[in-house]
Amino acid sequence: SIKDGDWQINDGNSFSVFLDVQFRFCDSEGLITDVNIKKTDARAYLHFDSYHPAHTFPSIVYSQMLRYQRIINSTTLLDCRLKELSNYFIASGYPKTMINKIREDVMKRKRILRYKEKENKAPFNVTWVTTYTPATNLIQETIDKANNALKL
Repeated sequence: SIKDGDWQINDGNSFSVFLDVQFRFCDSEGLITDVNIKKTDARAYLHFDSYHPAHTFPSIVYSQMLRYQRIINSTTLLDCRLKELSNYFIASGYPKTMINKIREDVMKRKRILRYKEKENKAPFNVTWVTTYTPATNLIQETIDKANNALKL
């Protein structure tokens, strides 16, 4: 176990577990990774009938499927696991069409694990809201100077 510092890699026919990843080495395929689901995991997700903003539900499905895609390195195994996951979302009341659309999107994505540099965009302007006072013009000048300094 990790607590005791007793790390063991099992033989090539069984998986070793680390957090939510299980992995094994195979002579013909190399490293094989899969999602580790604990036996005590109920696989219950936020029910679709709950009172949450509409964007919450596809976000939950997408984030879970994307998590699987990052962990599992075999396309065949990923497809199998995403179908299993889809069934758990269906059991929680999610529409099949929404789940299938998200699953197709995730399966089309490239599996890239490295950090992706973001484009260098100009920072946003500082916004301020206030009632008019005799100092409003002075405050506006100060904000303009701050915005210009941020653009540098």
